[in-house]
Amino acid sequence: MMAPSLHQSGDVRHTRRITKQGNKRVRWFLTEAAKNAARYDPKLRPFYERIGSRKGNNKAIIAVARKMLVSIYWVLTRNEYYYGDRPEVRERKVKKLEKLSER
Repeated sequence: MMAPSLHQSGDVRHTRRITKQGNKRVRWFLTEAAKNAARYDPKLRPFYERIGSRKGNNKAIIAVARKMLVSIYWVLTRNEYYYGDRPEVRERKVKKLEKLSER
């Protein structure tokens, strides 16, 4: 879904844009989530900045989205927690959700 297309013949190798296979809504959700992760996630922000300085912001967002997709896969496969979150933000969000559920 978030993999670059590859055309290869002998020693000639052409990498192109990401493939359009898979659900386009999921791809859109991942790129939107990657935009926020690039700003706030302590593990993904340096990755985004490193790729963005070399290849540009749009390609960096797609790279972050793909990295997130791989992380999501392994978190779900191994049934474990993701350790890239910030506890203070999570606590603030949980408190806000608790207040909303009391209404």
